Amino acid sequence: MYNACILVKNFFRRLLRLKRRYFVAIFLVVAIFGFFALRSSKSEPLQFAQVGRVDIQETVGASGAITGRDSVSLKFLGSGRLSYIGVKVGDSVSRGVVVAGLDARDLSFALQQAENSLRSAQASAEKALDDVKGHSGDETFTQKETRTKAEVVRDSAYDAVIRARIALSQASMTTPVGGIVTQVNGLSGQFISAADIVVSVVDFSEVYFDAEVDEADIAKVAVGQKAEVSLNSYPDRSFPGTVDKIVPQTTTTSSGSTVVDVRIKLDDSSGISKVDGLNGQAEIVVKESKNVLSISREWLREDNKVLIQDGKVIKLVDVSLGVESDASLEVLGGLQENQTVVTNPSAYREPRKGAFSFFRR
Repeated sequence: MYNACILVKNFFRRLLRLKRRYFVAIFLVVAIFGFFALRSSKSEPLQFAQVGRVDIQETVGASGAITGRDSVSLKFLGSGRLSYIGVKVGDSVSRGVVVAGLDARDLSFALQQAENSLRSAQASAEKALDDVKGHSGDETFTQKETRTKAEVVRDSAYDAVIRARIALSQASMTTPVGGIVTQVNGLSGQFISAADIVVSVVDFSEVYFDAEVDEADIAKVAVGQKAEVSLNSYPDRSFPGTVDKIVPQTTTTSSGSTVVDVRIKLDDSSGISKVDGLNGQAEIVVKESKNVLSISREWLREDNKVLIQDGKVIKLVDVSLGVESDASLEVLGGLQENQTVVTNPSAYREPRKGAFSFFRR
């Protein structure tokens, strides 16, 4: 009798444990359904807009700086001592004006030394020629070497005289372009070498923006294309222009990028300070479509499809695209004007096919 009671007691204990497991399983199922129901109720509502027509421009961006029509950095042909500088930074100068000069006394002395060296070299060459006079047919290699060296020294001395004469004639520095003086180096009495830039002049009769276009975009750029230039110094203004020239040579920037210099002529430079090198950015219009069907770039899904509203149903459609700007896309096919499109496609949730469909994801 006692053993029978023990068996009955153990049976009811096992039954109670089994019920608890069922209760836990049911609780988990309810909790999961509640979670998904709550998530669905708090999801972002769909937003809609209609397909319209706009003007779209595809552009290529580039940084650069303002400059003038012509610019020149003037150097003396030879070295010498500055006797005067007749301009200062910011001065306006006309073409052909004398802007600086070297001490002509030093240049005259240099010319006299060059002429003396030529006389000595000429005498040495004549002696070498006299030594082989009458030996044109049996001149030794040693005689030929001596004569040739003397002739070379004489010719080099003659060239030095020519350079000294030119340097003396160009002791006065004149500017080949008119414009604004942007750089002056040196003081009166200072020694200047032929490598030193003394005066720089920029002609601002026409203003240009020299842009550095990345080599990956240069195939899209062509002379005559319209551009819009913005300058750091004028954040509230923009300046329209036209691509005037594409330099047929790549350059490497300080960051290691390969770029092509593109010169943009500004249509109207009034109000811009005549300062060479003002930094800015340019947007070159490489493609343009006017009054075309358009959608926002944000309406397009990653698979290049768009969600549309057809009655009470949301449908997914393919679209073909044309010109693209940073914000808008030209629609060539797949949509019609005034058609309703979902503007936040990431918020769309496809309807579930069954109560437990989330387990199959």
